[in-house]
Amino acid sequence: MAKVILVNPAMTTLGYSVITPRWLFVIAQATPAELVGDPLLVDEAIQEFEPGLVDAGDIVGIGISTGNCLAGYKIVEKAKSRGATVIVGGIHTTIFPDEPLEMGADAVVTGNGDIVWSQAVKDALSHRLQKRYVGGRVAGDALLRARWDLLDPRHYMFATVQTVVGCPENCSFCSVWVTDGRQPRQRLTEKIIEEVNELYERGLRYIIFADDNFNPATLGRIAREQSSQKRKQLEQIREERLRFFDQYDRSVPPNLYAFTQMTTEVTSDEEYLSAMYHKMRIRAALVGIESFSEEGLKNANKLWNPTGGRMVETIQRNQDAGIVVLSSIICGLESDTVQTIRTMRAKRWF
Repeated sequence: MAKVILVNPAMTTLGYSVITPRWLFVIAQATPAELVGDPLLVDEAIQEFEPGLVDAGDIVGIGISTGNCLAGYKIVEKAKSRGATVIVGGIHTTIFPDEPLEMGADAVVTGNGDIVWSQAVKDALSHRLQKRYVGGRVAGDALLRARWDLLDPRHYMFATVQTVVGCPENCSFCSVWVTDGRQPRQRLTEKIIEEVNELYERGLRYIIFADDNFNPATLGRIAREQSSQKRKQLEQIREERLRFFDQYDRSVPPNLYAFTQMTTEVTSDEEYLSAMYHKMRIRAALVGIESFSEEGLKNANKLWNPTGGRMVETIQRNQDAGIVVLSSIICGLESDTVQTIRTMRAKRWF
């Protein structure tokens, strides 16, 4: 029987990793086990891909971002040399679908693979593989949970759980709104809670909410929305999020803590910020500072972000709420000069 091998490429193999590559365990869930059995998972941060794992007729799925695409293409070559059918997906593939084909892949999956991956596997087994499978943007209630039974928690510091996909912003540097769209899609509460509780039972006490934007619809975001229809949608999303926070608080052990990523606008909504800390037990977050100047924020298409002293106050409010801030700053925007880089280096606000 042909088997499926899913590979997360890496530039360096260390034997451990901070964060689980969520796609690996979600696509494992999407793999039709009744036809191929459980997939073999290879995270190259943990162990290098061994071509000897592959037999002729096997299906090798590779997920790539721009940062690891070269490592991924090396795996394409190795797997093809063993007679495997190779299918490539991921963010890089979604934006540049022709490139993996030019590099030797038999097929590509673009967008979310939750639904179309099983069809790609079936087509490969029946020798009817298409060149492209368009996963698109799967609705929140159709997004799959991960196969955490295939996880060895000894190799990772954090497991990743997604609660919402998509982001209403369109920052110039970001791929999220291009690949996952600007309409936030909330996953089903029961699926999220099932995953989190399973991870707790497997011994994890810290997780990452791998959301593109954990606060897509706070009061500040709603207030600056010009479209009345979109404003109503965001208001509905905010209420859905707060109800989810309540259910999570009632259903998840209190000693499981989380890290996430969010925008500065979370401080515009005290109820939301408080619920993040008290109900979701978020203790740290990556926050996009992006630039110290308004010109830089204009380049980033993020003029709604505060600068200067207002940014200091915003970070302080997050810290006062009990959430440690890890700032994300872009060096190399079109407006950056030698002087702006020197200013960036001189700032020791955080």
